Amino acid sequence: MMVRELRDLCPEVGVLDDSDNSERILDHLEEQDLIIGLRYHSMLEALALGKYVIPIIYHPKCQSLCEDFGLMEYASYVGNGNNWPESNIDPKKILHDVERIQMDDEYADRVRNAFGKKLSCRTEVE
Repeated sequence: MMVRELRDLCPEVGVLDDSDNSERILDHLEEQDLIIGLRYHSMLEALALGKYVIPIIYHPKCQSLCEDFGLMEYASYVGNGNNWPESNIDPKKILHDVERIQMDDEYADRVRNAFGKKLSCRTEVE
């Protein structure tokens, strides 16, 4: 339902529905400017590719990722994943967040800094 509403508001919204083909997923992510991501790895891969990410949080690991990368102000929540039909995600809010994130002059620096911190922490442990 949310995807249908997003498409009504913004016809260029697309859905990647080929989750069994990792190469196709990466190719698709590379072609996009912005990802509205629900799954942890889709968000992480999009961030690694330098894309704008509008997160939809369903699990604490996704929230942690969003906190680490400074994305909480753009996040929407669907609970624990068991209540998606009852979630109150607002497609208009998501489109507003799309506009805001693209005007966020500090976004790219935050993402680079977050990756730098993650990599330096890993190096210190090894």
